[in-house]
Amino acid sequence: NWSRIAEILQCPKCGAEGLSAGADEVICKCGAHFPIHDGVLDMMGQQEVSRTFSQNAMRFKPLIRIYDIIWRHMSFPFVTFIPFSKETKTIMGYHRLALAIEYSDIACGPGTYSRKFAQAIGNEGLVVGTDASMPML
Repeated sequence: NWSRIAEILQCPKCGAEGLSAGADEVICKCGAHFPIHDGVLDMMGQQEVSRTFSQNAMRFKPLIRIYDIIWRHMSFPFVTFIPFSKETKTIMGYHRLALAIEYSDIACGPGTYSRKFAQAIGNEGLVVGTDASMPML
């Protein structure tokens, strides 16, 4: 529900809060327009930002698949000795998610936890995942 999401956002150009949603974009009263592509709201646009080697790597689509499937679900548990299911349960416990809550997952990557949060809070809740890497979304 883009209207609900737009209401809680702040415009990165002017700082105004309470944006409005159009059919395929979010709009600020300052005149800034932010497109929605394939269910992803792009508030960064084509602005140039300096990125580290790791940040650039997370823009490479084959690496993203490896990250989500192999690293997060298989390699990370191997290194930490914590199964992914236990890690997820621990993180969910930290947040005390409840039905119909609004939740923001900053640096969500491919939505590894955002999807779990959305399942936990149900259809009346709202999960907004943000990440600086468009390919990760």
